[in-house]
This record gives sequence, C-alpha cells and structure tokens, in this order.
Amino acid sequence: MFGTTWRLAALTVGVAVIGAGCTENPVGGMSSFAPVWISASWSGGAAGVPNDRTNREPREFFGSLCPAVSVNLTNHSGGFAGLNIVNNCTIPVTYFICVTAGSPAQPTLGLEQCAQDPFDTPINQFKIIPLFPGVEGDYVNATPDLSIQVFYCSDEAQLFTNPVRCSG
Repeated sequence: MFGTTWRLAALTVGVAVIGAGCTENPVGGMSSFAPVWISASWSGGAAGVPNDRTNREPREFFGSLCPAVSVNLTNHSGGFAGLNIVNNCTIPVTYFICVTAGSPAQPTLGLEQCAQDPFDTPINQFKIIPLFPGVEGDYVNATPDLSIQVFYCSDEAQLFTNPVRCSG
C-alpha cells in the first residue's frame, strides 16, 4: 500500500477513529462515494475570491458532509501573496489540493501539479490541509493567476486515490 494514513484516535472502551485519512487503495468491501470537488481559478492578476469556481458534491454519502459553499478560498488578499482556505463548516475537514495552472509543480511553492485528469492525481502530489471548524487555513505560496482542484470527504470517510474517491 502506498501513501500515508492520517487518523486521530481516541481510546475508551473500544477504539474510535475520527478524522480524515488518505491512502492509495481502499480495503475490499468498503463502500465508496464521490468526493466533494471544488475547481477554482484566478486570472488577470485578480485577488480575493476566484474568478471562476465550480462546486460538485456527492448525491450519496455517509456521515456529515461540509457543503462546498462553506469553504472560503482566496488568493493574494489581505496582504499575503498566496492561497488561503477557511473552514466555515461545523466539522473538521481535511482538504486535498493540487494545481492545474499557475504555480509550477515546485514543492517550494507548496502546491504540486495535478494529473491531466485531477481524479487520477497520486496522493503524494496533493497538498493536505486539515482544518477544524471556523479555522482560517494554511497559507500556501501561489501565483496570482492560479487554477486549483480541491477534494475532501465526509467526516466518516477517507480519501483514496487511483481514482480519487471517498471510502469508509
């Protein structure tokens, strides 16, 4: 198995696993569903909210799901030359982000290139940003003209790649 699994565990009478995870392939027999997918782009040196944004949410899922409209994305605003994410949801969310245009695939910029089809992007090419409710996110250095792909799952599922999907 390739990739890394991220989990927060609490031990009481049994073990409860909370949070979001990531790995290459799910264990057989797990149910899966499409992730929330946000495609956002800034062009013409625009700052603030994206010039173009498309949100897609799964029709079927399990657990609690943060609506895509609750995720604030800004670029080059507030005096910072980069991308900012704010989790306005009531649950923790782990965001998986890659770039389709703009910042070249250089780890020093904090974003790596998505595969030609973003759903085929390997797990090691995502910037992974876990955020608690109401928390302003991680600033990522980025160019003003930028196109990104953001994926995430419900609170009871993990993100898997090849292709990108949620399972649990």
